[in-house]
Amino acid sequence: MNYLVSDEGCSGTTLTDRPALQSLIDIAKKCPRPYDVLLVDDPSRLGRNLTLVLSIVEELNSCGIFTYFVNQQLDSHDQSGQQLLATGMLEEQFLVRLKGRVRRGQDCQSLNDALPKCYGFTNVPIEDSVRNCECGDPVVVGVKREIHPEEADRVRRIFDLYGSERLSLLALVKRVNEE
Repeated sequence: MNYLVSDEGCSGTTLTDRPALQSLIDIAKKCPRPYDVLLVDDPSRLGRNLTLVLSIVEELNSCGIFTYFVNQQLDSHDQSGQQLLATGMLEEQFLVRLKGRVRRGQDCQSLNDALPKCYGFTNVPIEDSVRNCECGDPVVVGVKREIHPEEADRVRRIFDLYGSERLSLLALVKRVNEE
Protein backbone atom coordinates (compact mmCIF):
# COMPACT_ATOMS: atom_id res chain seq x y z
CA MET A 1 0.00 0.00 0.00
CA ASN A 2 1.29 3.46 -0.88
CA TYR A 3 0.70 6.46 1.31
CA LEU A 4 1.31 9.76 -0.49
CA VAL A 5 1.34 13.20 1.14
CA SER A 6 2.33 16.61 -0.14
CA ASP A 7 2.74 20.08 1.36
CA GLU A 8 2.45 21.94 -1.93
CA GLY A 9 3.16 25.64 -1.70
CA CYS A 10 4.48 25.43 1.87
CA SER A 11 7.89 26.63 2.94
CA GLY A 12 10.34 23.94 3.96
CA THR A 13 12.19 26.17 6.40
CA THR A 14 10.22 24.96 9.44
CA LEU A 15 8.04 22.04 10.41
CA THR A 16 5.20 24.34 11.37
CA ASP A 17 2.76 25.23 8.60
CA ARG A 18 3.42 21.86 6.96
CA PRO A 19 0.32 19.88 7.94
CA ALA A 20 0.97 16.92 5.63
CA LEU A 21 4.49 16.34 6.93
CA GLN A 22 3.38 16.85 10.52
CA SER A 23 0.58 14.29 10.06
CA LEU A 24 3.09 11.88 8.50
CA ILE A 25 5.27 12.14 11.61
CA ASP A 26 2.25 11.86 13.94
CA ILE A 27 0.92 8.66 12.34
CA ALA A 28 4.43 7.16 12.38
CA LYS A 29 4.13 7.14 16.18
CA LYS A 30 0.94 5.05 16.13
CA CYS A 31 0.66 1.26 16.16
CA PRO A 32 0.29 -0.34 13.74
CA ARG A 33 2.27 1.96 11.48
CA PRO A 34 0.76 2.49 8.05
CA TYR A 35 4.23 2.72 6.47
CA ASP A 36 7.79 1.50 7.10
CA VAL A 37 9.77 3.60 4.63
CA LEU A 38 9.62 7.28 3.75
CA LEU A 39 10.76 7.91 0.17
CA VAL A 40 11.85 11.49 -0.44
CA ASP A 41 13.15 12.80 -3.75
CA ASP A 42 15.81 15.03 -2.17
CA PRO A 43 16.66 16.23 1.38
CA SER A 44 15.59 19.75 0.37
CA ARG A 45 12.05 18.42 -0.18
CA LEU A 46 11.92 17.35 3.48
CA GLY A 47 13.36 20.59 4.84
CA ARG A 48 15.37 23.60 3.76
CA ASN A 49 18.02 23.31 6.42
CA LEU A 50 19.82 20.10 7.16
CA THR A 51 19.35 20.40 10.90
CA LEU A 52 15.59 20.14 10.38
CA VAL A 53 16.04 17.25 7.94
CA LEU A 54 18.23 15.34 10.39
CA SER A 55 15.78 15.89 13.26
CA ILE A 56 12.86 14.59 11.15
CA VAL A 57 14.89 11.57 10.01
CA GLU A 58 15.92 10.85 13.61
CA GLU A 59 12.33 11.12 14.83
CA LEU A 60 11.16 8.72 12.14
CA ASN A 61 14.06 6.36 12.88
CA SER A 62 13.00 6.25 16.52
CA CYS A 63 9.56 5.07 15.33
CA GLY A 64 11.15 2.29 13.27
CA ILE A 65 10.71 4.06 9.93
CA PHE A 66 13.71 4.62 7.72
CA THR A 67 14.04 7.43 5.20
CA TYR A 68 15.42 6.96 1.73
CA PHE A 69 16.52 9.95 -0.36
CA VAL A 70 16.09 8.81 -3.95
CA ASN A 71 18.35 11.27 -5.82
CA GLN A 72 21.30 10.82 -3.45
CA GLN A 73 20.60 7.13 -2.83
CA LEU A 74 20.91 7.77 0.91
CA ASP A 75 19.36 5.37 3.39
CA SER A 76 18.90 6.51 6.99
CA HIS A 77 19.55 2.91 8.19
CA ASP A 78 22.87 2.84 6.39
CA GLN A 79 25.68 4.28 8.51
CA SER A 80 27.36 5.87 5.47
CA GLY A 81 24.06 7.55 4.57
CA GLN A 82 23.89 9.14 8.01
CA GLN A 83 27.49 10.27 7.65
CA LEU A 84 26.71 11.84 4.28
CA LEU A 85 23.79 13.72 5.83
CA ALA A 86 26.05 14.94 8.63
CA THR A 87 28.65 16.01 6.06
CA GLY A 88 25.93 17.90 4.25
CA MET A 89 25.10 19.73 7.47
CA LEU A 90 28.73 20.80 7.82
CA GLU A 91 28.70 22.01 4.22
CA GLU A 92 25.53 23.97 4.90
CA GLN A 93 27.12 25.64 7.92
CA PHE A 94 30.16 26.50 5.81
CA LEU A 95 27.89 28.14 3.22
CA VAL A 96 26.12 30.15 5.92
CA ARG A 97 29.48 31.42 7.22
CA LEU A 98 30.66 32.13 3.67
CA LYS A 99 27.47 34.07 2.95
CA GLY A 100 28.15 36.20 6.04
CA ARG A 101 31.73 36.87 5.01
CA VAL A 102 30.73 37.81 1.47
CA ARG A 103 28.02 40.13 2.79
CA ARG A 104 30.47 41.77 5.20
CA GLY A 105 32.94 42.26 2.37
CA GLN A 106 30.29 43.77 0.15
CA ASP A 107 29.15 46.12 2.90
CA CYS A 108 32.70 47.33 3.43
CA GLN A 109 33.62 47.61 -0.23
CA SER A 110 33.43 51.05 -1.68
CA LEU A 111 30.84 51.40 -4.42
CA ASN A 112 33.48 53.48 -6.17
CA ASP A 113 35.38 50.26 -6.86
CA ALA A 114 32.26 48.25 -7.64
CA LEU A 115 30.78 50.52 -10.34
CA PRO A 116 32.19 50.56 -13.84
CA LYS A 117 34.26 53.59 -14.69
CA CYS A 118 32.98 55.75 -17.52
CA TYR A 119 35.73 57.47 -19.43
CA GLY A 120 35.50 61.20 -18.82
CA PHE A 121 34.10 60.79 -15.32
CA THR A 122 35.37 59.91 -11.85
CA ASN A 123 33.26 57.90 -9.43
CA VAL A 124 33.02 59.68 -6.07
CA PRO A 125 31.54 57.68 -3.16
CA ILE A 126 28.78 59.27 -1.11
CA GLU A 127 29.48 58.26 2.49
CA ASP A 128 27.07 58.14 5.40
CA SER A 129 28.36 60.55 8.03
CA VAL A 130 26.77 58.54 10.87
CA ARG A 131 27.10 54.82 10.09
CA ASN A 132 30.25 52.72 9.73
CA CYS A 133 30.45 49.19 8.35
CA GLU A 134 32.11 46.33 10.26
CA CYS A 135 35.55 47.21 8.91
CA GLY A 136 35.29 50.73 10.38
CA ASP A 137 34.95 52.64 7.12
CA PRO A 138 31.91 54.86 6.56
CA VAL A 139 28.99 53.13 4.85
CA VAL A 140 28.83 54.10 1.19
CA VAL A 141 25.23 54.94 0.32
CA GLY A 142 25.76 55.89 -3.29
CA VAL A 143 28.11 57.20 -5.95
CA LYS A 144 28.11 60.42 -7.88
CA ARG A 145 29.99 60.91 -11.09
CA GLU A 146 32.12 63.99 -11.51
CA ILE A 147 33.65 65.15 -14.76
CA HIS A 148 37.33 64.27 -15.07
CA PRO A 149 38.72 67.41 -16.79
CA GLU A 150 41.59 65.85 -18.76
CA GLU A 151 39.53 62.88 -19.97
CA ALA A 152 36.57 65.14 -20.73
CA ASP A 153 38.79 67.26 -23.01
CA ARG A 154 39.70 64.11 -24.97
CA VAL A 155 36.04 63.13 -25.30
CA ARG A 156 35.17 66.63 -26.58
CA ARG A 157 38.05 66.43 -29.08
CA ILE A 158 36.75 63.12 -30.45
CA PHE A 159 33.25 64.56 -30.91
CA ASP A 160 34.67 67.69 -32.52
CA LEU A 161 36.73 65.63 -35.00
CA TYR A 162 33.76 63.44 -35.84
CA GLY A 163 31.39 66.38 -36.22
CA SER A 164 33.62 68.78 -38.13
CA GLU A 165 35.68 66.47 -40.32
CA ARG A 166 33.23 63.56 -40.65
CA LEU A 167 36.06 61.06 -40.10
CA SER A 168 35.35 57.35 -40.21
CA LEU A 169 35.75 55.46 -36.96
CA LEU A 170 39.11 54.03 -38.10
CA ALA A 171 40.38 57.44 -39.23
CA LEU A 172 39.16 58.97 -35.98
CA VAL A 173 41.06 56.39 -33.92
CA LYS A 174 44.23 56.94 -35.94
CA ARG A 175 44.02 60.72 -35.53
CA VAL A 176 43.38 60.58 -31.79
CA ASN A 177 46.20 58.10 -31.29
CA GLU A 178 48.56 60.34 -33.26
CA GLU A 179 47.62 63.34 -31.14
